[in-house]
This record gives sequence, structure tokens and C-alpha cells, in this order.
Amino acid sequence: LAPAGSATGVGVGGGAGGSASAGAAGGGGAAAAPRGADMCLRLVVLCSCHSGIPASLFIDAGVPHVIAVERSETVLDVSARVFVQSLCHSMLVGNTIQSAFKHAQWLVKHNECLHTKGQHATAKKEAQKFVLLPEGANHATVLFPSKARGPATDCSAGRPPVQFPRTRLDLTIIRQVELWSVLRAIRHNRFVQVVGPPGVGKRTLVCLVAHYVWQRHLFPDGIHYVHVDDIRWIVALDWS
Repeated sequence: LAPAGSATGVGVGGGAGGSASAGAAGGGGAAAAPRGADMCLRLVVLCSCHSGIPASLFIDAGVPHVIAVERSETVLDVSARVFVQSLCHSMLVGNTIQSAFKHAQWLVKHNECLHTKGQHATAKKEAQKFVLLPEGANHATVLFPSKARGPATDCSAGRPPVQFPRTRLDLTIIRQVELWSVLRAIRHNRFVQVVGPPGVGKRTLVCLVAHYVWQRHLFPDGIHYVHVDDIRWIVALDWS
């Protein structure tokens, strides 16, 4: 997230259940980032279990505002989603990081989903797991000054239409190693072939890769899925 014409940077990483996450320019290179005025990244949000541990790396790198989950705590998916959504919305309408953080905590504490299940104590505890670091620092910073109200304009780059086979995107979690291997291969090779015995999930893996690169605009000319089940020779394909 960054306002137009500004060097402000906001990194957001999420995912409960112990999954690793980090939001920053340069990923794991945070410890080597410049400090002070040279640090363009002003806020990092780590919304995953035990994320207070990697949070210290961003603080040491000079990021002035870091939001994370206590080192010894896990966090529910629903709490992480509610927190991030409310935090981002509150900042985008011109609130300070401090007030946006408190507002997000309040919404987690009064989360309707948890209260309807009778987990009032759980909701309160979930809200207390989020911390704004460094402790004692001045977080009364406005990242997105309020703009004149008017019709919203979507400036996002449009994605070309695609027709992928129905794929369970939640399988990405258990296919991360294979997904990363194929992604690296297609960035450095013109042709990549995924092989294996029947039923191991080759088509699913290819569809996960296609969906991943489509979401991130890695191939501006588009992504095409072609069925070749009944084709014996590659020359039989009609490339027109």
C-alpha cells in the first residue's frame, strides 16, 4: 500500500496456523536494509503465529512501526483477517497507526463470529495478542492523509480473462515446495514439463502455478490452458 507520489511503504504478511509470513521490500534481506531516513518502508504488519520473533528483525533494520503477534502466541485465522482488514481501512481513511491499531484490536475483541459461538473470553484474548512495536515509540503517524471525498477509481492493472480447470487453491499450502520449483523453472526456461505417474496431481500443480502467476501479472500477454489429453503428437496442436 502506498499513496500516490509518496515513498511510503506498507508491508503486510498474513496467515495463521503457524505459517511463516513477512511483509517488506526485499523479503528476508530486512536485516541488511538501511536505517533511519533511508528506510522507505515505514510499517510492517506480520499477522501470523509467533510473528513477534521476525518482527525484531524489521525493527533492527530501521522500520519505525511493526505490528505482530506475541512471540509465544498463536492466532486464529478469523482474528487475523478481521484485524488486517480493519487496520488497513482505518489507515486509508486518514487515521494514525496508533488509532488504527487500537480500532483493529477493538473489532477483534468484539468479533461477531467468536461471540456467536460463546467464545467471549477467546475474543478478548485474541485482541491482546497483537502488539505494536517498538513499545513506547511514537506511533501517532498518518501514512495516508485524508483525501477529498468522491467516486473511487480502480487503478489496478487489469488481468486478462482465463479459463482454468476448477482447482482447490487451498492445496497451495501442501504444494509450496513443488510450486516454488515450477515457478523458478518457468522464469528461466521457455518450456517446462511436469512429469509423474497418473493421479499424483500434475494437473493440479500446473493450475496452481497458472493461478499464481495470473494473480501477480507475471505474464502480461496472458495465460492459456490447453487440453492435450487426446493428442498424441505435439505437431497436432493448432497454435492459431
